[in-house]
Amino acid sequence: MRNEDIAKQRIREFIQIKDLNLELLDVLTTIMKWFIEFHKKTRIDIPHIDALYALTDKAHTLLREIDSPPFLQHRKQTPEDATEPQN
Repeated sequence: MRNEDIAKQRIREFIQIKDLNLELLDVLTTIMKWFIEFHKKTRIDIPHIDALYALTDKAHTLLREIDSPPFLQHRKQTPEDATEPQN
């Protein structure tokens, strides 16, 4: 396998891992929101609820950063495009 093919395969794998991490972050954020809503409705104590709020805020921040234009420029490229020189 040529070095270029190996590089393209690694880029594809990186993109798959990144997409999986984004999906996991989204699911975890949804779960944290559910816990917060449960706490608000039932007034049942949840240990470390402040930490849960902080983690939810951090997750939102990460998702916004990942969806920002500089990141998306690379995200929308195919592995083949990513190996081409940028103009």
